[in-house]
Amino acid sequence: MEVGVFSKCIKELILDHDSVEVPGLGVFYAELMPATFSDHHATINPPYRKMLFRQCDVSKEAGAMLQNYICDEMHVTPEQARVELEWCLSRIHSELDGNRSCPLPGLGVMRSTSQSDYFFVSDDNLDIFPDGLGLEPVSIKAHEEKSGKKKVRRKAAREARKTRKLHWAIRLLLWLLAIAVIAVGAILLVFPDGFAGFGEFLDGVMDHILYTEEELQLLGR
Repeated sequence: MEVGVFSKCIKELILDHDSVEVPGLGVFYAELMPATFSDHHATINPPYRKMLFRQCDVSKEAGAMLQNYICDEMHVTPEQARVELEWCLSRIHSELDGNRSCPLPGLGVMRSTSQSDYFFVSDDNLDIFPDGLGLEPVSIKAHEEKSGKKKVRRKAAREARKTRKLHWAIRLLLWLLAIAVIAVGAILLVFPDGFAGFGEFLDGVMDHILYTEEELQLLGR
């Protein structure tokens, strides 16, 4: 079994399980990491699952899940799957002992210290969090700029409403002034004596409204 097939099996299993135990190597496991701020606190990164590795002894019983998955993936018997896995692990050990590094395509890189302690470095773009599908980093600066633009638009709308009200008030005042000018012109046109004649006319109208003909005769009007 090629190392690429081994990596594919580990990745597909870790999507649905918290850990994958590998006999003769150790345990790959996932931890849910909370949302975090970027270094400059300008972006909020969404939560994600981080893939880690712990070197330890794993029994054959504990490694049954991986072996059964290899059976289905490669369409081989359990015994053949065991042989394929052992051959692949021997190659990984050889790479780690000789080069201190063994790439796991699609996952990351297995590394070894000078004391032959193994550790795992995942790819930066490794995604093993199906529940987080669609979650994207949020830019605080962009959010603040968007909020600022909304405030500017609201302020501009308020100023526009004030301007429209002022325009209507001026137009109403001009209409009232025009009506007053027309009324004055009409009074001067109808009554030669101007407002004095208009006053007398109003007095006559009020007398006829307030008094009867008999009362007006008695008053001498």
